[in-house]
Amino acid sequence: MNKFKFLIGLILISGLMMYLSIDAYAQRRPRGGWGMNNQYVRMFNPDSMVTFKGTVASVDKFTPRKGMSYGIHLKVKSSDDQIMSVHLGPAWYVNKQEPKIQVGDEIELSGSKVMYNDQYVIIASELKKGDKTLQLRDKSGIPLWAGKGMRQRITK
Repeated sequence: MNKFKFLIGLILISGLMMYLSIDAYAQRRPRGGWGMNNQYVRMFNPDSMVTFKGTVASVDKFTPRKGMSYGIHLKVKSSDDQIMSVHLGPAWYVNKQEPKIQVGDEIELSGSKVMYNDQYVIIASELKKGDKTLQLRDKSGIPLWAGKGMRQRITK
């Protein structure tokens, strides 16, 4: 009987330790820093929206702030030879979306023109390539990768 009680106690303690370690891991896992509480993500300003067309001159990676996972950065050349820097969003999100963006693509962009590291950049909200549209943020700038529940909490 004592062995049976000892075995049941050991199973209960092991289960509790496993539950606590899984819960602690879930709270600590890296989220990439692209959530709405991030200073970079909050730079989006709906009052500074611009739309333009151009040709993708480069597709690069960039890290907006320390602690964030890398994002996708475009250089887009307009018809008047002006080069604009465009930030799409976190690579883990953008790379899973359609359309795929490559050098030489003709695109149309809408986004918020902001100062970033002493230069103007466009934080994209929408990108069109041919008949496909990549929606990145809603009209108020809330990222679509934030998840439906998060967007609802932020807008209320």
